[in-house]
Amino acid sequence: MVILMKSDKSLVISKNSKIYQKESVMDKLIFLFPKEYNGIDMSNFTYNLTYIDPQGGMHTELLVIDEEPYKEDFVSCQLPVDTEITKYSGVITLSVSATWLDSETLTQYVLKTDSLQIEISKLSVLYEFIPDTSLDIIDQKMLELNGKIEALERLGEVIDSEIPDDLSIDDNNVLRLSVDGTAVGDGVEILTSVQDNDKNTNDGILDIEDVESYDPNPYDDAVGIIDL
Repeated sequence: MVILMKSDKSLVISKNSKIYQKESVMDKLIFLFPKEYNGIDMSNFTYNLTYIDPQGGMHTELLVIDEEPYKEDFVSCQLPVDTEITKYSGVITLSVSATWLDSETLTQYVLKTDSLQIEISKLSVLYEFIPDTSLDIIDQKMLELNGKIEALERLGEVIDSEIPDDLSIDDNNVLRLSVDGTAVGDGVEILTSVQDNDKNTNDGILDIEDVESYDPNPYDDAVGIIDL
């Protein structure tokens, strides 16, 4: 789906495509803004998407500007990798604000678009697809099967995109699961500042040779403890 900002700052869908619940839309939902608007270079701006989900919750996400524009004379943006815009099915109301501070003149520029509604479809729409009754039985059954296959494929993509495939640790020593490089969950804080006995390198990784020579009870002999 391609969403275009017109000269009156309204958003319109210039290229439509169906978007399904929990589908990854990073490369399927593209925003286009004029490269120049009222004589101002729009490529310097930061673009922030605000949307209201079908449950009534409001969200904001910074759009990612494409290095290679989708269309000439336009600034093209996409949603971030960790977007949750397809978390729910139903109608989403969205708008974009673009901001830029001219560091030479300290002039502040703010552009706000009108709102636009898009629909997120349920996966069950595909699975429960009913073909045209005017078709013959074989074609109807094939179309039903195609719908179910596509629904299962999309469901498989959703499952794959939500299964953690690695671990990540941030600057606050919080260890989290990650999916495609994006940290998920609350995580747990881990201790990395203890002495780890590996030749004065305090990196939280134990040196096996030093561990093998480490005596867990260095004072046993001194206090007369006898192993039975």
